[in-house]
Amino acid sequence: MGYTVEKNYTERYEIEKVKTNFMSYKRFSAVRKDIPNCELCDKGFQDSDNTNLAFAKKTTNKLICDECASKTIEGGAESINW
Repeated sequence: MGYTVEKNYTERYEIEKVKTNFMSYKRFSAVRKDIPNCELCDKGFQDSDNTNLAFAKKTTNKLICDECASKTIEGGAESINW
C-alpha cells in the first residue's frame, strides 16, 4: 500500500487587454497545434470556435474562449480591436 499526495497550485494573471475576435480556432490550429484549450478555463477548442487574445501583465499572451473574454472584459480588462 502506498501513500497518496495531492498537490495543488494557483496561477494568477492580470489581464489588461483583450483582442476580441482574434481568429477562428480552425485557422489558428492550422499553424499552431500547441494550444488546444482555452488558457484560462481549459475548455477544449472546436474548429468552429472563435478565439480571443488576452494580454496579461508579466507573462505571455493567452489564447482564450469567448466566455472567458466576456468575463475578463466585464471584470475590467480593456476590449481592443485592430
